[in-house]
Amino acid sequence: AVLDHYRERVPLQLLLERYMKCGMGLCGSCEIDGLLVCKDGPVFTTDQLGPSFGTYKRDKTGRLVPLR
Repeated sequence: AVLDHYRERVPLQLLLERYMKCGMGLCGSCEIDGLLVCKDGPVFTTDQLGPSFGTYKRDKTGRLVPLR
């Protein structure tokens, strides 16, 4: 909701944090919208983040869990 509110008004940079198993982009556990937090980030702009940002999280096993 916050991202949608500011996406059109203010250029944002977001610092993302995810569980990382390998830290080199091999396992994919830190993937969000096709980007790897360990390799492509951790800083992303609102233009880089897709529509699924903020709709789910990953648990410690890497499984997707919807946010309520």
